[in-house]
Amino acid sequence: MSAVLEGIKILDLTEWMHGSRGTGYLADFGAEVIKVEGTRQGDPSRNLNAVRKRSVRVLPSCKWNYYFECNNRSKKSIAIDLRRKKGREILYQFGEDSSKMGRIDILHRFNEVLYNNSKEGKKSILIIDEAQFIAESTLEEIRLLLNYQLSNRFLLTIFLMGQPELVDKVKAIKQLAQRVEISYFLRSFNFKETTDYIFFREKKAGLSKNVFSKQAIEIVFEHSNGIPRIINNLCDLALLVGSGEKKTMITYEVIKDIIDDGAVF
Repeated sequence: MSAVLEGIKILDLTEWMHGSRGTGYLADFGAEVIKVEGTRQGDPSRNLNAVRKRSVRVLPSCKWNYYFECNNRSKKSIAIDLRRKKGREILYQFGEDSSKMGRIDILHRFNEVLYNNSKEGKKSILIIDEAQFIAESTLEEIRLLLNYQLSNRFLLTIFLMGQPELVDKVKAIKQLAQRVEISYFLRSFNFKETTDYIFFREKKAGLSKNVFSKQAIEIVFEHSNGIPRIINNLCDLALLVGSGEKKTMITYEVIKDIIDDGAVF
């Protein structure tokens, strides 16, 4: 059985946590993710050592860099100096060099790529995160991309993801709102949903039993207000700390110390 994103190539120019973690998920689903790093030190998180803030060691001290390895698993990597022309030429070879093309040429070439992907049985997907920051004029341009279609199907599927303000932006463009086939609003979790979510993530990671105490989950819920992104970050750090300190259970004290140290915003 092929992976969902198999056959898709992604150039990853991100650093540190969120971008690298997001492209890591894409690699998990089968995409070929090529991490592009600078030639001086690469991704700065490669050199992230155990950081102490008061009594808490945010990262466990060991020969492996947990932080970097977790966020960049399953990726390929290449070091390129993008300040130099030769470096940029190498980068262009991985994708499509549109630096000398006009707008009409770019759109024509884009249509060719979509059509060829369709002929080869590939799906073309455009995913835009933090879309609430996109200007209305740009959203209109994105809507026009949906005009690339055959008689029986669209050649491009677009996912817009963002904060609640995105809903109002989409509604403000009537033609765009009419083209939305599926919309979903992820509200904050309540306490039971937060507990179930943590248990679910543990099970998917291969754990046969829960390692978060009830009191730990309560403070995770209190600090995160049920927002999945904050739950993820806080629990990930707690597991790293727990692993480094050889704990068998993530307790209230572990979570509280991480929060007090300001390691999670």
